[in-house]
Amino acid sequence: KGESKLQVVKKVDYSPKAEAFRIIRSNINFMLQKNDSPCKTIFVTSTVAQEGKSHTSTNLASSFSFSGKKVLLVETDIRVPKVNDYLKISPKNGLTDFISDKSLSIKDVTIKAPDNEFLDVIPSGTIPPNPAELLMSDRINYLFENIKKNYDYIIVDTAAVGLVTDTLIISDHADMFVYVVSANNIDKRQLHIAQTMYEEKRLHNMVTLLNSSITKKGYGYGYGN
Repeated sequence: KGESKLQVVKKVDYSPKAEAFRIIRSNINFMLQKNDSPCKTIFVTSTVAQEGKSHTSTNLASSFSFSGKKVLLVETDIRVPKVNDYLKISPKNGLTDFISDKSLSIKDVTIKAPDNEFLDVIPSGTIPPNPAELLMSDRINYLFENIKKNYDYIIVDTAAVGLVTDTLIISDHADMFVYVVSANNIDKRQLHIAQTMYEEKRLHNMVTLLNSSITKKGYGYGYGN
């Protein structure tokens, strides 16, 4: 079961999961159609851990890349990174190393996703002792200003907003926030955090994605998760 959770959709994939991400991809494109920027930057977050945030980020980035678009997946959840596990990569450097070491270029910390010519990845890098302070660096601004010149879509896997302030520090760089809510792994009393973020517009252009809901088969497609 744990291994199945780490599965990433493939280019030729007719599974319910792959179809679900195609639908999400289409919906995002519809919601961003008035955004005339050549590069769309989509941040993915959640309230707490284990809600499917990294799973969503990785599969969404893969789905966009399968449409022939040039995509960059950036791991900014530098406390508990998961993207490396999903993509089965073991990079030497990443985001935190780029921020800390000014001799490193963006190219130095960008790698190709396995078996996917349209998907690049900037992994989280070395886990630092001061994540929030690190994300306040001017190197973050420099990073986003430059990567937006080279991609059609940037998908950013961010830290859970109900646990730390990391995501709010870099939220200005997002064109849209996809807020993942797990039907199984969150206490509904914690949903006030998402409501507050939406009402106070703390997360730009925020939409909610319900994950891990159980659907009884009947009319329609009857997809499970």
